[in-house]
Amino acid sequence: MGISKRSFRLFFALGAVVFAFGCATQQTGVLVTVTVPPEVNLKMVGDNIKKINPAVITGAKECAAPLKDKIDGLFSESDVFEKETSGFEESGSGSVDVSGKVTACSINYDTGAITASLSVVYNGKSVKTVNISEDANRPGATKEEVAKVLVERVAKKFVKMFIPTSNRELREFKPMEPNEPGLVAAYNSNWKVAIEVWTKRVKKDGKDHAAMYNRGIAYEAKGDLKKAVADYKAALALNKDPLYSDAYSRADQALRDFEAKEKMKE
Repeated sequence: MGISKRSFRLFFALGAVVFAFGCATQQTGVLVTVTVPPEVNLKMVGDNIKKINPAVITGAKECAAPLKDKIDGLFSESDVFEKETSGFEESGSGSVDVSGKVTACSINYDTGAITASLSVVYNGKSVKTVNISEDANRPGATKEEVAKVLVERVAKKFVKMFIPTSNRELREFKPMEPNEPGLVAAYNSNWKVAIEVWTKRVKKDGKDHAAMYNRGIAYEAKGDLKKAVADYKAALALNKDPLYSDAYSRADQALRDFEAKEKMKE
């Protein structure tokens, strides 16, 4: 027996509603931004390092020249270091040298490859030397577009070794009653309301660890790491939930990384 068009439409519509509801109920957390420390903290090499001298990159000009400009730009765009525009300073005067050589440069239509040996030098001594290779396969791309992609990849890989970057981490909410106002506000990124709702719950019941923990997520999403860590710690003291301990350890590390980044600006 066949299915009528009306029955099929009804079945399809019902399936869409069920699917949409299932997707909506699957949301259990939010992504928060955390600081990722650099592989090499130049402030640990020299306390007075504040500037990066213009890079000196040799090799094939079609790769070396844009690579130099990109590295200089990324360092000066960071909120940690400045680019020294007046030329090289004396060693130990608060700036480091960036040097390197493009050892391979092949730029064609659609494809290309680049290899560069890059170094950061302070007070005459190498702080870090790396060899970075990148290749690209971009059908329809011009030579200029291929070169731009390759240079950007190499420059970003190199510079991110010395400046803090950011990443996104998942924080999972503690389940509460259906349509709990704080969670509804949080899922809509209304952190102010979510914090107000959970603060009222905590004031009403000082042992409401779920509200403390969820409020910590709201604070972290807003960028207030100190309050987030405090809430996670308080919730963990009331309940040894692995969810709480994981969030506390990650947020505590994120706070220390953020403070280290701020110290690098000094």
